[in-house]
Amino acid sequence: MAESLTSIPGVSSGIDWSSVVDAIITAEKRPATRLQATITANAKKKDALELFRQAMQSLQSAADGLRNGKALDAFSVSAVGADATGRGVLAATVGTGAVGGTYAVNVTSLAAAQKTVASTGWTGTQTLASGGTLTIGGKPVTLVAGEKLSEVRDRINAETARTGVQASLLSMNADGSDQRLVLTGQKTGLVNAFAVADDTNGALVAALGIGGAPAVPASDATFTLDGGATPITRPTNTITDAIPGVTMTLGAKGTSTVTVERQPNAGATTMQAFVDAYNKVQAFVKGQSVAGSPLQNDPLLRSVRGQLATLVLTPAARVDDSGVPTAVVDDMTSLGALGVSVQKDGTLTFDRAKFDAVYPSRMGDVRAVLSDRMSTAFHFADDITGTFTGEIDKREQGMQTQNATLQARIDEFDSRLAKKRTALLAKYARFEASLGTLKSLGEQMAAQFSGLNKSSDS
Repeated sequence: MAESLTSIPGVSSGIDWSSVVDAIITAEKRPATRLQATITANAKKKDALELFRQAMQSLQSAADGLRNGKALDAFSVSAVGADATGRGVLAATVGTGAVGGTYAVNVTSLAAAQKTVASTGWTGTQTLASGGTLTIGGKPVTLVAGEKLSEVRDRINAETARTGVQASLLSMNADGSDQRLVLTGQKTGLVNAFAVADDTNGALVAALGIGGAPAVPASDATFTLDGGATPITRPTNTITDAIPGVTMTLGAKGTSTVTVERQPNAGATTMQAFVDAYNKVQAFVKGQSVAGSPLQNDPLLRSVRGQLATLVLTPAARVDDSGVPTAVVDDMTSLGALGVSVQKDGTLTFDRAKFDAVYPSRMGDVRAVLSDRMSTAFHFADDITGTFTGEIDKREQGMQTQNATLQARIDEFDSRLAKKRTALLAKYARFEASLGTLKSLGEQMAAQFSGLNKSSDS
């Protein structure tokens, strides 16, 4: 009976009990609906806080490059010079720690890996007459009698990680009737040269034909820098420690001129990036002040907006906390000296000409003021965006805890109201059944009275 009341009106009463019950439950669920609205609002706040985090992280990233000076030290490098065949003597790339300058490099030899080619060949069906142990680069490799040359190759390659030597086969004839074992060192330089011996009095080495002089001996790279009289040697053609912050990859013998230059736009480009990131934060904060925004009147955003301006306007310290003078000079204590100024609406502008007047001619002074102000900016942003300890994470953790508590209360409401709905439906079903019984009795009594009246008339 209760189930039928969920879909049809009462047969006897003509009342839609299901709608009545739904109205009762909806009215009693209003507190839970308000709790759900809070959860939904928290979700919107979290989304907005994540957008705020991204804006602050961009500001932090720009400040980081300026506080440690890396953004100011952007250099480019070029290498000019080729051998008689037109091959470039070297290629160069620049990294951190570079210093502007021009360097003359004369490459007299290249580093090479040892390559030993067997002096005797094998047929495709030829096998080892007896087994034994080869020693390659001081490491043992066990060979087994009856193995073909390809199996010998595979056994050597199984130990490449220890020996530093890889084996391959060279077919001297197209039909494969003259196969030679080739041993190649995996690293260049004299330090990686290898010798081959065996424990069979030279029988294995002789059978494989690898006891002679290497076809390509291991060698070091040799070069001079700026006409130096003493050659510089390295076991590799990739040179990372000759010119500060520059990696040279040697490719041919000959001379090359390597030029390292500071990128003139590096400082200004990074300063502009900081200004742009700052203005995006301000725009986000301003946008959230509009009525209906998820973070309207949020205390964190109000605090950030006020502190950002202070961050830019506050001068760099001339002395540290211990009273020791810093590197900051009197005429360059603020970002204003670098062309950064605060507008009435809280945004920043950047005067490139003013910045170029001191960069890079007064690089030390520029570094000093940026180290102070951008360190403050970096840590300010980190206090907001930091994992677990940052203000955004603490806010989100608080909302997560609140949502869990609210959801538990909503679930409790739903459970209690579901039971109440079932009880009400059952109650009205019983009422409908009783009403139907009364209606049936009434109809029977009316029929009886009607019969009595007819009998009385006759």
